[in-house]
Amino acid sequence: MNCLLRKQFCACLMHQTDLMNSKSQLFPGIAVLMLLFLFGCSEDSFEAEWHQEDGYRWAELPVSDSGPVGFEMIPSSRTGITINNFLSDERMNENRVLMNGSGVAAGDITGNGLPDLYFARIDGPNKLYKNLGGFRFEDITEQAGVAHENHLSAGAVFADVNGNGHLDLLITSIDSENALYLNDGEGRFEYQENSGLGPARGSMTMALADVNGNGYLDLYVVNYREINVVDVFDVQELVWENTVQDGELVEPYDDYFTILDRGEGFPPERHEIGREDEFYFNNGDGTFSKVEDPENMFLASDGSPLGFYPDWGLAAKFHDLNGNGLPDLYVSNDYWTPDRVWMNQGDGTFRAIDTLAMRNSSFYSMTVDFSDVSRNGHLDIFTVEMLNDKHSDRLQMRLPTEPFPLLPGDYENRPRYNRNSLFLNRGDNTYAEISYYSGVHATEWSWATRFIDLNLDGYEDLLVKTGFAFDFQNLDSQRQMLDHLIATRGAARNYVEDFDRLLQQNRIFKNNGDLTFTDLSSDWGFTEKDISLGIALTDLDGNGVLDVVSSRMNDEPGIFKNRALGPRISVRLIGTSPNTQAIGAKLKLTGGPVDHQTKELISGGDYLSGSDPFAVFAADPANENHHLQITWPDGSQTEMDVQPNRMYEIDQNNIASSMPDNSNEESAEPLFSDRTDQLNHRHHESDFNDFRVQPLLPFELSRQGPAVAWLDLTGDGGEELIIGAGAGGKTGIYRVENGNFTPLDIDLLNEEAPGDQTGIVGWKEDGQTHLVIGFANYEQGSARVPSAIHYRLEGGEVVSSDSLPGILSTTGPLAAADYTGDGRVDLFIGGRFKPGQYPYDADSRLFRNDNGTLVHDTENQAVLNDIGLVTGALFVDYNNSGEQDLILTTEWGSLKLFENNGGMFTERTSELGLDRYNGLWQGVAAGDFNGNGYSDLVATNWGENSPYRIENPDRPLRIFYGDFTRNGRIDIVDTYYDEQIGGDVPRRKLEEYENIEDILRHVRSNKQFSEMTIGDMLRADPDQINHKDANTLKHKVFINHEGERFEAKSLPVETQLTAGFYAGVADMDNSGQDDIFISQNFFAVADPQRKPRLDSGRGLWLKGDGDGNFQTVPGHQSGVKVYGEQRGAALADYTGNGKVDLAVSQNAAATRIFENRSAERGIRVALEGPAQNRLGIGSIVRLMYADGSAGPVRYIQAGSGYWSQNSTVQILGVSGTPEAVEVTWFDGRVDQIDIDPGQMDYVISY
Repeated sequence: MNCLLRKQFCACLMHQTDLMNSKSQLFPGIAVLMLLFLFGCSEDSFEAEWHQEDGYRWAELPVSDSGPVGFEMIPSSRTGITINNFLSDERMNENRVLMNGSGVAAGDITGNGLPDLYFARIDGPNKLYKNLGGFRFEDITEQAGVAHENHLSAGAVFADVNGNGHLDLLITSIDSENALYLNDGEGRFEYQENSGLGPARGSMTMALADVNGNGYLDLYVVNYREINVVDVFDVQELVWENTVQDGELVEPYDDYFTILDRGEGFPPERHEIGREDEFYFNNGDGTFSKVEDPENMFLASDGSPLGFYPDWGLAAKFHDLNGNGLPDLYVSNDYWTPDRVWMNQGDGTFRAIDTLAMRNSSFYSMTVDFSDVSRNGHLDIFTVEMLNDKHSDRLQMRLPTEPFPLLPGDYENRPRYNRNSLFLNRGDNTYAEISYYSGVHATEWSWATRFIDLNLDGYEDLLVKTGFAFDFQNLDSQRQMLDHLIATRGAARNYVEDFDRLLQQNRIFKNNGDLTFTDLSSDWGFTEKDISLGIALTDLDGNGVLDVVSSRMNDEPGIFKNRALGPRISVRLIGTSPNTQAIGAKLKLTGGPVDHQTKELISGGDYLSGSDPFAVFAADPANENHHLQITWPDGSQTEMDVQPNRMYEIDQNNIASSMPDNSNEESAEPLFSDRTDQLNHRHHESDFNDFRVQPLLPFELSRQGPAVAWLDLTGDGGEELIIGAGAGGKTGIYRVENGNFTPLDIDLLNEEAPGDQTGIVGWKEDGQTHLVIGFANYEQGSARVPSAIHYRLEGGEVVSSDSLPGILSTTGPLAAADYTGDGRVDLFIGGRFKPGQYPYDADSRLFRNDNGTLVHDTENQAVLNDIGLVTGALFVDYNNSGEQDLILTTEWGSLKLFENNGGMFTERTSELGLDRYNGLWQGVAAGDFNGNGYSDLVATNWGENSPYRIENPDRPLRIFYGDFTRNGRIDIVDTYYDEQIGGDVPRRKLEEYENIEDILRHVRSNKQFSEMTIGDMLRADPDQINHKDANTLKHKVFINHEGERFEAKSLPVETQLTAGFYAGVADMDNSGQDDIFISQNFFAVADPQRKPRLDSGRGLWLKGDGDGNFQTVPGHQSGVKVYGEQRGAALADYTGNGKVDLAVSQNAAATRIFENRSAERGIRVALEGPAQNRLGIGSIVRLMYADGSAGPVRYIQAGSGYWSQNSTVQILGVSGTPEAVEVTWFDGRVDQIDIDPGQMDYVISY
């Protein structure tokens, strides 16, 4: 009977049911028959009608465009699945490892087309349930012989181990043995006594893949530990003195601990260890052989022997991460042991992924999954952790601490943080961690996770299973337990009594297709709070969508029916023996709602669990012909057209395939070539503790440099490279000859810096080179420290110098231009902050050039007092009035614009619309991005990939400050708006406010504090407390509409993934349109061991289109890969070949040099101004074309970007037939110089 007739008959039969209810005693047999028939025609029943084709078969799928999205939980009264993985408090108190729980395996063990379910259990026998269809199951454990009782079972996976086409069963255990049961093909299993699997060592998740290419699935077993040390020994026994003697661990504690060497100056630490993982090769006969020398198989990134560590392993998953057709391996580890990422070398060995490929990771990493999140063709990685997403809960959490120190300049490490990790593949198999940007950083105490396209829009959504037996991270509960231990002198007790159960809501995040996710857990069917651990995805009712099965602690399993029945294409593969499930095969579908969708079939790897290798793709109902490409495990490919709303079963044994031809694959050479080895410079950063000055600073203020500048110091016409230094360091000065860099020793300039050097600017005047270097007084904290030193040089020697008087505000950026109109270059000094008084506004100053001497401009001082925390500065004529205006960026403020009228400045920030964008602005540069001849701006900000996140611009971040304790020190409370609490709430925990504890005596607990607003905390009206706001953290360009207003436009997503500093404007590829380079990253956050550093950048080239839009160029195409804390940078054609080169500094690390290797060269233009302004500072250069159009305006500036100065020699890219170079001199005079065909170098004189 077909489905339609069956549904009609069901309706009739339901009517008969009403009649029979009153007479059920008369018709018991009929009632039973009716129920059986109703079971057969349930709405959950789908009977596939298969159509056989050459090498595959297909069946139509039921489709409903209007149906709900998400899951419906099916109760056990309906499914018949009643197993309860119950664990008593007594058992958990005896061995906390048992709380890691048990998993579930899904697979069709009988070959009837419906996946069956196997549930592992800690206490009591495991259970196997046969799928009867219609979400009904039958317990067949005893018949199948897989109860596996008395083994503390943890993980389970179905896999065809011996290649006979039947799914076998693998089980891990915590403390007995890991087991293999072979399937006889009839649903009965035989235990393999000599399987080769060793004794369990706290074994958890299993992952299988054909590693050696023989077709058989090899096995990786993740080990945790059988029992924690605190469940073996009393507290008194575990004191340091009892476990460590003469720096060495003593028996029996050496089996539980290791001593970590944390480096010079840091005391060693004792840490509990887990167990080493195990790898087994499949012998092909139902047995495995353990690799006894893993150090020769699992190698360090440099190829040296490494092997396994005694990690706290929880999960592992095989997946081809780099697209070379080989299964790589990601291992998620708990506690202090880091995740391991092993890249398959194709020769029987794995290498640890390069340190710089992944910049950080999760601390308590639970499990991992993979997806091309943005459908850009590159595989991304997601791991889960334990961070709470609710403010009140998060402030009650104890956070872990990275055991190894994080030192300035050390960027080749991989710190771990208490949050989930989403690793975005940049396209060269290096990753930027973006969980905060994506909104998936916090999902509470998380376990299993999987990507699945729930709404069938082509983008994979995200599932996370959550909860734990007890809330062990709760600070108040920990305090209660500690008080009891002290009171009882560490006597053994039932410690779980101090902690509440941690029942949590499972999570579903909708993938928005733009690297962001939205939490739709409740809307899409995850409403209950429970303790969910393992997860298996499988199509339980055969309707071509993936349902979800989760194992739960102290509860029955969760069976979730997928309600989405939108247009789709489902695929199951049959591989050639022995890999009969085609594990490792890749599927790519085109023609759907997105450009392409990809899946790889895997075995095991879910937390303690194994899913069914079944692929589901979103389809486009308007397109009848989708195309499916299958790359089989042996590398051969099958190409075939498929249609929407069909389920396909494709047999490798019978379908045509061929080996792909990859011989023509070539990659273009990157634009820039790394020439850092020619320079050999490293920025010196002094050792300074900012938090002794102000303990509650949001980040360090002492690690803001260095600056970079290009300027001719020797007078020979070539430009030297100048790099600032930290306190105690020396200014780096390098002569460039034939593309090589040679240190240049200049008296006075090479002396040790008394304080951090900040901005650097320079110009030429009356035959001398004028160089100004800013100095910070922060570390000295004194207004007597000069704000800057003004050097005058002739022939490479300093002939005189002046100290510009210091003030309390420490120096930040410098900028120079002739703002007075007398022909000489004047100076601006930006006030960065006042030492010890952050974030109170700082004062900035102007200095007039009086015949070569810089004199404080008191007439303009009033407009510059308390203008904010100035981070970047430049002079530019924004309205084409002929006068140099002043543009500033400020932290916790807006961009500020001061219009010049005859040498007097008036602020016009508000009139031009710049005041609407308060941010943590850092750098600023000017460029003509849309070609209208007016100066647009690019400004760098903090980015959107950190705990500093703005969900709603109307609810800005706020930093409150003042002398709250009246002790003469400025205190800070960093806040954000919390919707649930309804106010601005402190970002830090109660324990972090020790320095203002006198005003927090009314707070009795962490719970009380976690629910407080800033007003509750300080017992004051927030509006009456000093504060600053930030309503945007995005990097932006501001398009200048003919000097009347600025229009803000956000830069591309990739820009927003980390903090930015320098911004430079140039035509990098000589295309005729100006581009932007941005330096990136900031590590010096408060408490860097627990709060994520901003490290997702490598320096970014943004290619302009001439209409004000920009496209990111990834590092493997640009050639720029700088992983440290980039600060100042500067552009120059140091090789003289008409191509813009790049110097990028790093705080406390090497300065990097990149030589431009573009195929095109540009027109090289140098200005020779009058004696008072020989470099033509303040002038404008523009290329004019034969068709009457003009290229973008280029500005000759002293000081821009971030504390730096680009070369004044301009390289103008060409996009048509150039006719002339137009120069608008700093005093308004305009010259046009005709271009001679073939002539590419011009020196234009005033």
